[in-house]
Amino acid sequence: MDKKQPIFKTAESYQKERMFVIKKEIDKAETISIFIHVNPDGDCIGSGLALCRQLVKMGKTSFVYCDDEIPDKFNYLPYLDYIKKTSEHQGKADLAISVDIASLDRMGGGISPYMSAKKQIMIDHHVSRGKFADIALIDAHAAACGEIIFKFVQYLRGLDDEIAAMLFTAIITDTGCFQFSNTTNETLSIVQELRKFKLDPQEIIYNAFSSIGMNVFNLKQRVLNKVKFYDNNTIGIITYRKEDFEATGTNQMHTEGIISSVRNIMGIKVAVSICETENLSWKISFRGVGDIDVSAMAAVFGGGGHKGASGCRISGYYEDVLERILKVVRDYM
Repeated sequence: MDKKQPIFKTAESYQKERMFVIKKEIDKAETISIFIHVNPDGDCIGSGLALCRQLVKMGKTSFVYCDDEIPDKFNYLPYLDYIKKTSEHQGKADLAISVDIASLDRMGGGISPYMSAKKQIMIDHHVSRGKFADIALIDAHAAACGEIIFKFVQYLRGLDDEIAAMLFTAIITDTGCFQFSNTTNETLSIVQELRKFKLDPQEIIYNAFSSIGMNVFNLKQRVLNKVKFYDNNTIGIITYRKEDFEATGTNQMHTEGIISSVRNIMGIKVAVSICETENLSWKISFRGVGDIDVSAMAAVFGGGGHKGASGCRISGYYEDVLERILKVVRDYM
C-alpha cells in the first residue's frame, strides 16, 4: 500500500488551494468588508485597497475599514474613497477579510463587525500571528502582504494600472524600498511585473518616503534631538511623548518612518521607538540590523512581527519601560 501523500506538496500548491477556496467564498458573497490594522502603514493600505478594487470590479459591494486616519502622504493612491472609518460600518457583511493583521487586537474597533460577518478570512505574512478566521491565506516568507495580494489578484486575472500602483506602494513600504533583509528574489520579480503597468515608481517612492509636512518635520527634528544611545552606540532609542505631539500638531500616525533615522546610523544594531499613547501606556517598535531577530524581543512583551521589524505595547512608568526594553534587547543581541 502506498504511503499517504501530503495534502500540499509545495508552498505554491498550498497557496493555489487557498486561493481557490477564497474565490469560492467571494463568488457566494454580495457584501465584503475588508479590515486593515490600526496605525495603518503603506502595506496594509495598498494591499487592502488593491483587494477592494478587485472585488468591486467583480461586482461586489466592498469597502476597506480602519480605525485610524490614512496618512496624508498616501493621498496619491487612487480610490481612497473606498476606505471608511470602522465606525461607519453598518450591518453584517456576507464576508469579512482581514489584511496584514497578525492578531485580532490590531483590528481595533473592527473586531465586532469582522467577527459578526457570516464568514471570516485572514490574509497575512507575519511569522507570529493569532488564528481568528475560518479561512487563512498565510505566507510568512512574503516581504509584504502586498506580495500575497498580487498573487491572488493575478490568480483572478484582475491586475491593472491602479491596482499595480497600490501593490507597488505596499511592497516598497514594507521592504524599506528594498533596503530591508526581507526583500527576496521573488519580491523583485513581483515588482518587475508591476512595473509593466502604467505607474510612476519615482513619484510613488517620493510620496511614500520623502514627502513630509512641516509639522512632521518639526516632530522629527524635536525627537531626534533627544535620542539616547547605549552599549557603545549599538542601541538607539527614540521617544515620543504627548508634549511632542502637542507642540508640533501631530499624532502617532506621523511617527512612521522616523525610526529609520536611528536604524541607519553606522554601528546601530537595534533601534527602538517608545511612543506614549495614553497615560502609562506605550507603543513600542523594534528595528533590527543584519541577522538580529527583533520579533523575539517583541514576543517577550506579547507582541510580534517580522525578524527585522516588530512591535508590542507595554504599560508602566517610562523609566521602568525603558529599563525593561533595554534588558530584553541586550539579552537577545
